[in-house]
Amino acid sequence: MYKYKKKVLNDHLFQNFMNQDSQKIEMIEQYLQNHRRFLLTDVAAATGIAIFDVQQNLDLLLEKYDCRLQVSEKGEIIYDFADLTRRGERKFAEYLKIAQQWLWEAFKVFFRLWIAVTLVVYFLVFLVIIIAVIIMFLVAGDGDGDIDVGDGFGSVFGDLFTGIFQWHTVENTTYSTTDSRGYDYKRYEAKSSMSARMKRKLNGKNKKENKTEPTNTEIIQKPSIEKVEKGFTACIYDFVFGEPRYEKPIWFDQQEIASFLRENKGIITLSELKALNGLPKNEAENMFSDCLFRFEGKAEVSENGVLYADFSNFVRKVNNNQGVPIEFYWNEYEAPYEITGNTIWTNTWVIGLNLFNLCCSVVGIGIGADPEFDLGAWVEIGLGWIPFSFSALFFAIPVLRSLTLIAPSIRRRKSNIRKRLMKVIFANEGRNMTLEEITAQVNSEKTLENLDQNTVEEHLKDLVHDLEAERGIDKKSNLVYAFDRVEKDLKTAQKLRQERLNDDSMQIMFDSKE
Repeated sequence: MYKYKKKVLNDHLFQNFMNQDSQKIEMIEQYLQNHRRFLLTDVAAATGIAIFDVQQNLDLLLEKYDCRLQVSEKGEIIYDFADLTRRGERKFAEYLKIAQQWLWEAFKVFFRLWIAVTLVVYFLVFLVIIIAVIIMFLVAGDGDGDIDVGDGFGSVFGDLFTGIFQWHTVENTTYSTTDSRGYDYKRYEAKSSMSARMKRKLNGKNKKENKTEPTNTEIIQKPSIEKVEKGFTACIYDFVFGEPRYEKPIWFDQQEIASFLRENKGIITLSELKALNGLPKNEAENMFSDCLFRFEGKAEVSENGVLYADFSNFVRKVNNNQGVPIEFYWNEYEAPYEITGNTIWTNTWVIGLNLFNLCCSVVGIGIGADPEFDLGAWVEIGLGWIPFSFSALFFAIPVLRSLTLIAPSIRRRKSNIRKRLMKVIFANEGRNMTLEEITAQVNSEKTLENLDQNTVEEHLKDLVHDLEAERGIDKKSNLVYAFDRVEKDLKTAQKLRQERLNDDSMQIMFDSKE
């Protein structure tokens, strides 16, 4: 009986404890409705909850809402929940963008099927009609004439038919290339035509069967690298919808931060976070708080008032897998927005193919409109308006799409210039520099486009805000940029890491098999 009463009492105490915790969270959330910016002591004074409990429950709220962390002049952490936005919550504009992307993908599937039927089939129908007319004229004449279709011509249309349902025009693998301004970027490998892949497979099989001992000359010679050419059907799809542009994988930024923490003793400052992803000030602060709950870190303030995140437990590991390679923001230039991604010669082929259909469809409309022609209505629709509508859309879509790429292309260039400026700032560890010094160092890489001083100054305006820098005039009346926050953050992080012992080892104290 005593044990039963003790069990009931313990259950009651545990339930009471859990209820108190939920009540604390509710009280803090109610406080957030009216006060979005506060210290821990503000919440404790208003709710009566112990500061330790406020801290513990705020960690849960950091997981729930976007939050900026700031440091007061006295070294206290200020929590700023701004408009109390839930993490991952999508706004109407984002839902609209998702709907637009879905509709665009659905249209691409529909139009690709239409391409498979219309562009290829109608071309062959029109071609057969023209050849039949030519043969009729030849028979009506001297009856002597040969029509020869070359292997190249047949190969192109063989690829058209074998690649009709090849939806993905690129591989998952990437390679590095350079744009017209000298920026290196990643591009997806082109997916070769089905016939080319079959030939390579067959050639590989034959080489394996006819394998002989290599001579000394063959051993010395380097093997030739076979160039992968995009299949013709893929070229047609990319002409209309554009070549898929390389984008960083989802969660890549978080993986990169995790790798950085593992290699830097679990310490990261806000400036270092910006160096990894280049985010604007507000977004970087939100990601900083996101990392705190994601990797179970703790916000700390150093003796000189620098806010940093401590992930001392996160550095512990059993294996040596460090995650993804660390690429700082300035080493990841964005890929350009290609209209087609095809060569001029390939686009000429595609344009000629569709132009042929367009001209023939106009003739079909004219023939079908003849009232004396019995099958005029069928010809006008089947060989006229249907292929005409398709051919017109085939040309209209890339033209309209090229107009929508103007603004993203401008943003892309601004982003790449921002990367170059940040590289100079962080390479100099945030020391004071004149505008002339920054411009000279930015243009030190001769392979990249040359930036004039006005362009550098214009792009520095955003960085002054995002990196919490200041502009001033020195004794010689030169414009000087002081990146004190960056300098302070980098030096403090370096000092903290030097003071921290390597404690990532793991000693086994208990093993269930023993």
